[in-house]
Amino acid sequence: MNFRNFLAHAHYLNNPYLSGIATLCLFFMGLFIYLNGKRAASNRIFSLMMWCLAIWFFSNTMSMLTYKNLNTAFLWFQIGYTAVPFISVAGYHYYHAQYGKRKRIILLLYIAALVEALLVWSFLPSQLKIYALPNVGVVFQNVPGTLIFWLLVFGMAKWIALYIITTISFFREYKQETQPLKRQQLKLTAIVFLMFTVGALEWLAVFGIPLHIGWVAVIGVFTPMTYAITRYRLMDINLIISHGLAGVMFLVIFGMLHLGLFNLFNRIVNPNAALLFSLAILAWIFFFSPLWPIIRRWTQKIVLKGKYDYQEILREATNAVVTILDLEELIFYLIDMIRNSLNVTTLAVLLKNESKDGYVLRWADGIKPDLLGNYVIRNGIVDWIERKKTVFIKEEQSLALSRKEFATLSKDIEGINAEIIVPLFYKGYLEGLLALDNKATREPYMPSDITLLDGLASQAIIAIKNAQLYEEAITDSLTGLFHHKYFMLRAQEEMDRARRYRHSLGLIMIDLDKFKSINDSFGHQTGDAILVKIAQILKKNVRKSDIVCRYGGEEFCLILPELELRKKNDNAKITDRVPDEALAMAERLRKTIEKEVFQAIDGEKIKITISLGIAYMPDDNNKFMISDLIERADKALYLAKQNGRNRIEVWGKRLPGG
Repeated sequence: MNFRNFLAHAHYLNNPYLSGIATLCLFFMGLFIYLNGKRAASNRIFSLMMWCLAIWFFSNTMSMLTYKNLNTAFLWFQIGYTAVPFISVAGYHYYHAQYGKRKRIILLLYIAALVEALLVWSFLPSQLKIYALPNVGVVFQNVPGTLIFWLLVFGMAKWIALYIITTISFFREYKQETQPLKRQQLKLTAIVFLMFTVGALEWLAVFGIPLHIGWVAVIGVFTPMTYAITRYRLMDINLIISHGLAGVMFLVIFGMLHLGLFNLFNRIVNPNAALLFSLAILAWIFFFSPLWPIIRRWTQKIVLKGKYDYQEILREATNAVVTILDLEELIFYLIDMIRNSLNVTTLAVLLKNESKDGYVLRWADGIKPDLLGNYVIRNGIVDWIERKKTVFIKEEQSLALSRKEFATLSKDIEGINAEIIVPLFYKGYLEGLLALDNKATREPYMPSDITLLDGLASQAIIAIKNAQLYEEAITDSLTGLFHHKYFMLRAQEEMDRARRYRHSLGLIMIDLDKFKSINDSFGHQTGDAILVKIAQILKKNVRKSDIVCRYGGEEFCLILPELELRKKNDNAKITDRVPDEALAMAERLRKTIEKEVFQAIDGEKIKITISLGIAYMPDDNNKFMISDLIERADKALYLAKQNGRNRIEVWGKRLPGG
């Protein structure tokens, strides 16, 4: 193989059509950046670099296509190398323009690039030993000692030096930066500028050294990708790589199996039939069996290291929608799922509140408890989300919005440390907001994270709405406690559970003393306000497992599962038990309400007392029914009222002194 053929084979990745595609991509990407980048200095410089690269690629394309005419090919070489000196200078300038740093050396570098570009036009093909090859274009040979040799050496050295300096500068900024998104931007930008540095080795081809390192891929693909990463939303490189590897693995396995099956069938039938049989079998294996999903999961597991399994997470969230009806339990389940999936330490859920004209903090993890129910988001950030109908990423919008507009939006979410706001839309209306801080790992939110959060948000708001509707259906509209029908249902469930697991079950019935006289004296509005206040006191002073209900009118019930009942001796009956825990709770409630000062609508102060009756389910009677338990508690309550009110009675046992 002679030198020309060897060189042509060494440049097999070079191709005029690939180079032409890269030209179009670079030109339109530079135009897009220039028109849509707010005309910032760094945007203009990056556009200049893209267009210089486009000129070089286009000239390279034409040089390869006109290789049969040496003079024409060399003319295109001169046109291309008129733009080349400015590429590395523009890259170096981009860093300084992005950070507002001014250096006089940049002007000198542009002057040197201009001189270098003009010198290229002082040479003629006849003065040089050059070749023009189909997939290479112009190639110099034996040029040491000539002026163009030193010109090209200077160009290559300048290219390498400037991109190394730029790479180091971006890496230094990366080490000092604390914001996750900016750190990721700087890291990826430094990596790509390092690729540009390696790309300078392509220049060795002009000296007859057959080295090709995928110049088209390095500049034509990674440059626009880098700018998209740097200035706009991050691209999820991990997912791109995992899907790409899955596709490559698919083709490799498919190709190997196809060759093996074809050779096997070719011994039995003709080649056409062998090809048909082979493709039919492979089609069944790959498209009608789970092989492709297995390959994809395997590659994602390698690349993503088990970091994301969106389908599984969304499947769990969907199950929560249909299985968890308790609103508190549902929210904490979703918060826990998001925290574990994305490694987030601070989360908050805000729901629409008509009375406060905004979105009120209802649940939070990693936020001060005193903000719950008091922190409200309205106006700016809400208007932006309703208009854009998309996720608000604080760092991303700091690049996209003006300083004044960004400050207006971001001040609404500073109190809850929100770096990202996910809207909770339901039937086209914004019903809530999911707020998250930065990840604990200091990694940025990638589009794959946003996809996951969008999916979880759509499932979460459906689940929240279902839970709210269910809660409305089982709660008393005035007090917010469970109503009588739900009380009967839960009491039966707890009795069945207590009997199955041999647990104790208690019931406290509460009645407000002389409540009718309060309604008659101060009106029903005051009576309703007192009932609401009593309900709040009851909820605050019971265990989390206890069930507080409004039995009817001014009567309340407490279902007490798994109580500790201490016997005086092993043979003691239920009536001889000392109900320490229930009695302590009942006494705490009685004293708290006795000390509480209620207020009438006209401002007059009112004192309220309560009477309480306690009953327990016997652990040795399977025929005992929930109606029996209610009857016993009711009789104990009647006894408390009969014995003077503002006291506690236990069914079957008179309490001394009480």
